[in-house]
Amino acid sequence: MDDDLFVTGPIIDWDDTPWDALIRQSWEGEIDNDFLMAIWDTSESILGGLEVQVVIDAKNDIYISKGTPSFVDFQTEPVGMRLPIECWIHTHPFGAAYFSGTDWRTINTWKPNMKTAIVLGKPYCRMWERGYQTEVESGWAYHPLHPFLEESVEE
Repeated sequence: MDDDLFVTGPIIDWDDTPWDALIRQSWEGEIDNDFLMAIWDTSESILGGLEVQVVIDAKNDIYISKGTPSFVDFQTEPVGMRLPIECWIHTHPFGAAYFSGTDWRTINTWKPNMKTAIVLGKPYCRMWERGYQTEVESGWAYHPLHPFLEESVEE
């Protein structure tokens, strides 16, 4: 039997598993490619193209919500979340990785209490970070695109 045919990772029985299980199981306390892929796979494959957001708080706990194909928020207040927000990650399953007008309003609202924001699109992610000096805006950065998918995805 060819071992290359099988993907390694957690075995999940999707019939009895919450939609956010893959994200929770992949969280190991730091943002890496596997964690970003779990968020992307949940958004695109498990939820069929709905936006997903993950907030990592000051305790390194994660708070997850899902939305529509073009918008996501918390339907209820995330109980227990501690400031500052270490990172706000969300998906754009419909296409490119960019910060929309709504995203910029969210960032501008939370900027005193948020360190980074990441948006995932096809096949890249874009990161925005407080305290990174660039010509864009003093104190905040709009980092270039970074690939997070292992293979290119056609838009």
